[in-house]
Amino acid sequence: MDNAFNRERLAVKQHAAQSADLWRKLCIYVVVPAILLASLNAKNLWDEHWEHWEHMPPLEDRVEYPYMNIRTKAFPWGDGDKFARQTLLASHWPPELLYSGLPSLGVTLNTY
Repeated sequence: MDNAFNRERLAVKQHAAQSADLWRKLCIYVVVPAILLASLNAKNLWDEHWEHWEHMPPLEDRVEYPYMNIRTKAFPWGDGDKFARQTLLASHWPPELLYSGLPSLGVTLNTY
């Protein structure tokens, strides 16, 4: 049967096939290379950042002011004074202070 409804359905089906093909090509030829280039750029920036840090003198000890590390209530893990997510790379505190209570939770510390 050839009527307006069937012609419109066929046109919609053809349009859907063309649109799907367009998006498939965009993903393959635009998105994937863009992700690869962005990843390469991020890796280069990361390497430059750490190369810069290797040439810098060691950081000075930070002064601990009275308003720092105020605890109104103890944390429910370890000795109650250290936050469980503190890491060596993101913190200036020595590892023996950061991870004193974590072995009881089964957390292991990788030293680099």
